[in-house]
This record gives sequence, structure tokens and C-alpha cells, in this order.
Amino acid sequence: MTNFTLLATALLVIGGTSFARADPSDDVSDELTSPPAPTHYLQLAAFAGGVDHTDARHDQFDVFAGGAVDGGYALGYHHLWLHGRLATGAAGRDIGGYGGEMIQARLGIEARGCVVSVVCAFAGADVGVTRYQMADYTNPIMRVDHTDVGVFARAGLDIGSRSFRVRPELDLGLDQHARSSVALTLGFAYLW
Repeated sequence: MTNFTLLATALLVIGGTSFARADPSDDVSDELTSPPAPTHYLQLAAFAGGVDHTDARHDQFDVFAGGAVDGGYALGYHHLWLHGRLATGAAGRDIGGYGGEMIQARLGIEARGCVVSVVCAFAGADVGVTRYQMADYTNPIMRVDHTDVGVFARAGLDIGSRSFRVRPELDLGLDQHARSSVALTLGFAYLW
């Protein structure tokens, strides 16, 4: 009978503890001690990369570097985010004296996972439009002006505190003419 009494007492204590945790007043204290997870982010970034324009007639490579503003919004489940980017920068061609600018707008989705809260990784896919405008400095009549639609795969790290993060990233792109691009980005994000 003693073993039965001990077992019944243990079950009542465990059951009472779990019912006590189900009390709504305990949820309030948990909310006060741990703030809700961030649902937005804004990032300022610098990037550099290039586009391969090699085809049967040409063997050329465009380079670009500039700045970007990224934004994100958590989609219910905090590991899936809506992602957007506006970027602008200088562009040039590896042959001749071509130079000019590029402008880009992108929208996509991003997934995140964390090993520990300060070290996370992300991967995403965007669809975007990029416009290049370049002129040959030695012959201003020679101009390059084209707009490309492309898809971009992104992967990187998300390192830092709850509100301030450093985000190194690798971007790979492919446009409607099957021209590939690669870029490295370093961003500084604020989450709230």
C-alpha cells in the first residue's frame, strides 16, 4: 500500500504542476520575461559582383558594386519571411571604357534557421528586374541600355543580437537571356 500511496502522491503533484502552468496568469509572466520575436527587419547593405555576357559573338563580363536597402516581414511562422530589395550602384564592362549604373528591385521569400540565437543561416529566392545603363568613355555614341528580368538564389549567415544583425550573403542570378550573375553582399540589419 505504501508504493501505491507514493505513486498517487507523485501523480497528483505532477498533475497539479501541469495544471498550474496552464493557468493564464502564468502566461502573462512568461510574456513579460520574454518579448515577442521580431516580425520586421530593415537592412542597409553593400554589394559587388558581375554578370557573364559570354555568347557566340562576345566574350564579356559586366561588373557592378553599390548599396542596397532590404526589408523583411515574418509570415506567421517566424522561420519564413517575405523579402524585398532595392539596389543601385556603378556598373562597368571588362572590355573598352564602358561605365555607368545599375538599378535593381527584387521580391521573394526567405527561410531562416538558428543553431543558437546569435548564429543563424538563411536561404531565399527572389524575382527581380535589373536595369543597366552604360556608355563607352572613349566613344559616347557606344551605349549599353538594357533591362533584364531574373531569378536570384540567396544564402548567407545572420549573426548578432536580437535587434542588430550582420548578414554576409552570396547571391546567384539567372536572367531571361540565360546570363548568370554572382554577387557578395554584406548587410547590417535592424529587427523589431
